[in-house]
Amino acid sequence: MWLKSHLQADGLLRFDRFMEFALYDSEHGYYHSRLAGIGPGGDFATSATLSDSLALALGAWIRAGQPHHVIEIGAGTGRLARALLRNLGWFGPDLYVLPGRKDLTADVNFDDLVHWGEQLGLQTVAFRTQRAFLLPHLDANKLSATDHFLLDPQGAGSAFKVLVQRKP
Repeated sequence: MWLKSHLQADGLLRFDRFMEFALYDSEHGYYHSRLAGIGPGGDFATSATLSDSLALALGAWIRAGQPHHVIEIGAGTGRLARALLRNLGWFGPDLYVLPGRKDLTADVNFDDLVHWGEQLGLQTVAFRTQRAFLLPHLDANKLSATDHFLLDPQGAGSAFKVLVQRKP
């Protein structure tokens, strides 16, 4: 294995050094590999890269007058924003500049987000699973295989969340 040459004399490798090699090694690192990227044929996929269902649900929610601002954290390829803007009929140049150029993949600590939002004076309006958010906005008779994946209560349907906070 290529990492053996980086082991310390005791055969160990500090975690920070492991991550540095795993991500940035010029021959084997994640960011130097030629992966297909995000999406069904890539090294990972998100709800937004698999289907426009989330954009359709967000569009319906926005048209219903729910949010004043929508913030997409970790926009990846920008597909969700493009689909949402198209769904809402909002077009224009440079709405998203250089989408997907920075990898900010991380797990989200929603307890912290709720706390920080409330510390800033926001009120938590809703915190639900992706499944609970999507279902009211989808036609149950027209669900694709991807939609079923996104709604799976044992998978993406419960793993991904929607948090809504607003100023009171």
